[in-house]
Amino acid sequence: MPEPIAMNPITAQCLSRELGLTSFYPDLNPEKIKTLFPKSGLYYFQENEAVIRQGTASRNLYIVTTGKVRVSQRRGAERVELALLEAVTIVGEIALLKPDAIRTADVDAVTTSQIFCLVRDDVKRVMEATPDLGRHLVELARKRIEDAKKRG
Repeated sequence: MPEPIAMNPITAQCLSRELGLTSFYPDLNPEKIKTLFPKSGLYYFQENEAVIRQGTASRNLYIVTTGKVRVSQRRGAERVELALLEAVTIVGEIALLKPDAIRTADVDAVTTSQIFCLVRDDVKRVMEATPDLGRHLVELARKRIEDAKKRG
């Protein structure tokens, strides 16, 4: 991946809300995010650029902060669209629950998008340092996966 782009306070607030971090860090700002998650970062993805590839190892979670992504699955020679997601949303949350899982779908940028890549190693470190926050992030991922299964 290229170097991460600079994060502004609005993006930091967006991440805080989507990840439910406000009760842990009420004044979360870009500097604090960099301290908490030093290997993670905010990246630009161009239209049609791959974010996640089906069949690859599940290592990171992604938060779409601006733009739109398409979730699709290859089934033989056919490609089936599963969802079209707009900011702000999380994709790839299985990485928090099953670190050795294989990705089950492709995620591609539909428009130019800013996407925060939350690296699993950063999450592990935070979970060890702040167990309550770690449990919160795992529960968030579990709930999102259950909700996705209910939707179909």
